[in-house]
Amino acid sequence: MLEWEKWIQVLFYPTGRIKRLPFFIGNIALYSLLFIVATTIGSSSDGVSLKGDGWTLTGSSPAGLMVLGLYIYSAFILMIKRLRDINQSPWLCLLTFIPIIGLLFFLYLFVEQSAYQTPYSSNQNHYTDAA
Repeated sequence: MLEWEKWIQVLFYPTGRIKRLPFFIGNIALYSLLFIVATTIGSSSDGVSLKGDGWTLTGSSPAGLMVLGLYIYSAFILMIKRLRDINQSPWLCLLTFIPIIGLLFFLYLFVEQSAYQTPYSSNQNHYTDAA
């Protein structure tokens, strides 16, 4: 599987889990893509644009709504996968709708360690004899 196919699977399919670094990279990539597309759409027609202090939805352009919808969908997919990785319920991603709690919860997803260890993690010694 090619590298870009892996990222499509990470961003658009809700199965599996992701660790902290892919979660961070995925969110930075999504926000950067939204910024690039929003400034392009915002400068050419009505849509999602950057005005003043934050993002605004100027008009109901189909392209702007599609970009915003894909961003929200992919952000929730990343949160669901990250919640599975830290052994929490995916329904907790709904906490992001509560203003202050949502921000703190999002930061929690960045710092919480994975509940699943790899065979090569430092706390497991595979070279000892069990007998």
